[in-house]
Amino acid sequence: MTSTTSNYIGAICGTSKNISNCYYLETSISSSSNGTSKTATEFASGEVCYLLNGSTSDGDLVWYQSVDNLNDSDDYPVFENEPYDEDEDGTAEVDDTVYYIERSYYTLSGTELETIITYYSNYNISYTVASPSIGETKSTSSITVSASDQNTSYGTIYYGISLGDGAIAWYEDGEFTDLYANTTYTVYAVYSGLGYYSHSDYTKTQVTTDPATYTITIPMTVAIQDDSTSETLTATNLDFGCDDTLAVSISADAEGSTVSQDNTGYYVLLKYGYDNSITVKSYILDSSGINLSSLTLATYTYDGLDDYDNEEKISIAFTKPDATTLSTGDAVLPAGTYSGTVVFTVDYTAGNASTS
Repeated sequence: MTSTTSNYIGAICGTSKNISNCYYLETSISSSSNGTSKTATEFASGEVCYLLNGSTSDGDLVWYQSVDNLNDSDDYPVFENEPYDEDEDGTAEVDDTVYYIERSYYTLSGTELETIITYYSNYNISYTVASPSIGETKSTSSITVSASDQNTSYGTIYYGISLGDGAIAWYEDGEFTDLYANTTYTVYAVYSGLGYYSHSDYTKTQVTTDPATYTITIPMTVAIQDDSTSETLTATNLDFGCDDTLAVSISADAEGSTVSQDNTGYYVLLKYGYDNSITVKSYILDSSGINLSSLTLATYTYDGLDDYDNEEKISIAFTKPDATTLSTGDAVLPAGTYSGTVVFTVDYTAGNASTS
């Protein structure tokens, strides 16, 4: 149909203001005040057929459409119903009545799930999808979630983890890393939906990561025999969560400690005599044999791994005291046993805590 003036030409004719439940192909005219524009896809899907029947599939229907049944598909609603047998034995007859069913699916966008709404217009009713069953393994810094009954017919399984601010981050991989130690997380799993299957409900469970572990071995006593005596502290079984730190240091102000500092470095004040009236200095050396300039001997931090395979050693030494450091100012160091106390501090700070 053509016109040189384009007047009164279109998919809908007439000038009545009372036209309702009327639909036209969006490309057929530029606008209409009486009908509703629909795309070719919407016509082919059966949506318009369903709407023309008063949004129902029951009772005496005027319009039919073969959409995704076994019959050849119709691009638009028709008046003719074409029944056919679904089964070879003819026990289940299906016709072209349009059942307009809304189904929703999930798709992953970044770490967020987007809901996609699609419509099916055939005799199949939407199947109910059970939530996936999940199991989990954990360490100090990771949680791995996996489905024990995955059915690919139900779509992709997405795995989520709570972020602490109410948000859920979603991934196709159920391995979550760089987590805080000894912290409870809520993890999720959901089927995305596929074909006639809508997305499932969430499966969720709470998992607490393992607490951090470490072993620091410190010798109980040190006997200074030569010019300097070395001792080794060891750090083993180091297993941290994200942002965890562990510091091993000497405390100069702890109760009982005789560690002090002068312009040369840190030293242990050794005492002798029935009233501890004679004191002498023994300087503390680092692993390079240099006077200790910092009380922190070692600091360990989470490095993205779950554990440390090797034993970590911390070497320090104590110098043999001489008369130049005697409190009495004598030129000779009196014979006897001099003793002092070194207090070591092991300070663990959790990655998600402001205090240690």
